[in-house]
Amino acid sequence: MVSKEDRNAHEDGQKEAKYIRDHPISYFLSGGIRSRPSDPSKAEAYDKGLRREQLDKDKGSSGGDSSSGSSGSGGCYLTTACVRVMGLPDDCLELNVLRNFRDKYLMSQPLGKKAVKEYYKIAPGIVQCIDKREDAQSIWKDTYKDIGHAVSLILSKDFKGAFKYYKQMTSKLQDKYLD
Repeated sequence: MVSKEDRNAHEDGQKEAKYIRDHPISYFLSGGIRSRPSDPSKAEAYDKGLRREQLDKDKGSSGGDSSSGSSGSGGCYLTTACVRVMGLPDDCLELNVLRNFRDKYLMSQPLGKKAVKEYYKIAPGIVQCIDKREDAQSIWKDTYKDIGHAVSLILSKDFKGAFKYYKQMTSKLQDKYLD
């Protein structure tokens, strides 16, 4: 059976998910997850609540790892790797903003389409190379800060600046980590 502490942590994760949905910009500006427990058992329950997954009645029947790997849905490879490390769900603000930016802004322009196609060629390799490193979590946490800056540019409607910033970030990662 699930302990009361785990149930409370799960409910806290659900509250965080609701806050993210209701106040995405405030959430983003606050720096992300605010109250994730440090205890691994409680953190697991919290993360399930954040991802809106049911908390298992029996701790032993977790059903396996729910993370979807680095590529994620929709092709936001670098951002998906970052949010995975940060413990955020696949429908977090960062991924939603960047996917919308790709679909509504970049794909409506010839240069944007070309950049997206190029990104799909190189980003999976970058993720693979970084994930093999011992310091991968640290790299993704640092990259998450850059992702956050790109998202803030998009939210402030500086689409050209966001495109340029994300492209430069990707190029730096490619130069530094791609074999």
